[in-house]
Amino acid sequence: MARQEKFAGPGERVAGAGRVGGIALIEILVVVGIIAVLISLLLVVLSMSRAAVRSSVCATQLRELYTANMAYAADHDQRFVPGAADMDPGANLQRWHGTRTKTNRPFDSARGPLAGYLGREGAIKQCPAFVTPNWKPDEKVSKASTYFEAGCGGYGYNNRYVGTEDRKNKITAIGARTDAFAAPQETVMFADAGMARRIGGAAEVIEYSFVEPPVGDEGLVPFPSVHFRHHGHANVAWLDGHTDGRTLNYSGASYESITPEENRELGVGGFGPGDNNSLFDRE
Repeated sequence: MARQEKFAGPGERVAGAGRVGGIALIEILVVVGIIAVLISLLLVVLSMSRAAVRSSVCATQLRELYTANMAYAADHDQRFVPGAADMDPGANLQRWHGTRTKTNRPFDSARGPLAGYLGREGAIKQCPAFVTPNWKPDEKVSKASTYFEAGCGGYGYNNRYVGTEDRKNKITAIGARTDAFAAPQETVMFADAGMARRIGGAAEVIEYSFVEPPVGDEGLVPFPSVHFRHHGHANVAWLDGHTDGRTLNYSGASYESITPEENRELGVGGFGPGDNNSLFDRE
């Protein structure tokens, strides 16, 4: 008996039309959409997990710097490492994080004052969340700018109060005594740091080895230098040895006419009160 084909008439739908192997196309699209959403959610979770790992590694490295500084103090009459031992005389070749032979050369942290207290390598580790700017030859960036504070790992030291004995008299060759602080648990030692500079006209964050307090004194004009690079948080190591994360609370202008808005967009600013130095000073 000959097979009869059925054709759809006006307004009729042939059974099985729009299906592939018994599955409707709309069902395939729904499944594909669900998979895409799940993948995007997974990518977000993975990104957050990687960021959390980087932040955890950073906090560990800050604790290592704290431990090294305490060990240094134990060997140097209970005085912390000086932040910039030869800055005032003008040589500017020594920092808490390393030494250099010329001002247009990078700092070598393996030859710095803390090198003997930082394990076998004796070098300061780079914060895994700090991204070094991509310098381009056509931007005519000087070596002095390129190596400005390179070698500090993206970390800054409370030089104003911890790294100097007496800022008023500009004695920077020795650090403050360990017993000079009334509230070590509320005094910054190290933190994520960075400095905004213009590179080819655009503002980018480069390494800067000090965390500046919000209020200047003795003719000093501070600028924001805490870098909030861990999803809006900055890791801080305090004088009592604990570390935590802080969020950006204030910002301000800095060198090269960088505005407070630019600094804030780059995640550069400060935490805590912006009208006093209570989280940095010795009181």
